[in-house]
Amino acid sequence: MRAAGIPLETMWNDIDLYHAFRDFTTDPTSFPANEVKAFIEELASNNQHYIPIVDAAVAHVVNDTDVSSPSSDVWMKNPDGSEYIGQVWPGYTVFPDWFSEHA
Repeated sequence: MRAAGIPLETMWNDIDLYHAFRDFTTDPTSFPANEVKAFIEELASNNQHYIPIVDAAVAHVVNDTDVSSPSSDVWMKNPDGSEYIGQVWPGYTVFPDWFSEHA
């Protein structure tokens, strides 16, 4: 973009950045963490910005760890008070309750 004289203030990435479409990860093949870090540093050195899309659906189990916690009270609930579990890009997911004071 710079070589062509096309202005670029911000670079956005969609969820293909993530490993198995799971937020807060990077795909080790397409987006190795060290290369992503170097790319972001290069953008910053040119007064440019980087914004990764963060999907509201958070994988329910990541690396065999259950991300939900009854004590955290940050996830949307069903009418009976149980966690609402959906299924989208990364598989089974939970969704932040943006109206919870703990979210």
